[in-house]
Amino acid sequence: PRALSTTPAGVPFSFDDVGELSVGGSTRLAQVDLIVDTAKRVCADAVWPGWGHASENPALPNALEEVGITFMGPSGRSMNLVGDKICANLLAQSVGVNVIPWSG
Repeated sequence: PRALSTTPAGVPFSFDDVGELSVGGSTRLAQVDLIVDTAKRVCADAVWPGWGHASENPALPNALEEVGITFMGPSGRSMNLVGDKICANLLAQSVGVNVIPWSG
């Protein structure tokens, strides 16, 4: 997966193009500070994390929001709500979604 963004001029690029995040395997893609610092350094206005560690970490959209960079995915709050099975089930029930009965 390639983490995509755009320059201030709207030119798309990926962090693979920058080289910063493509070295060291997938664990580097889970490093929120590195992703945010790289996005700031290249003047990105949005980040798409691809799939895997970073895309499932609510700290990433929260950190990007703090520095004014758009996260192209769900908010950190949404990730927290649906990332927890019990919270996700209760949320679904609260808006009228039929769910399989559980013992919680």
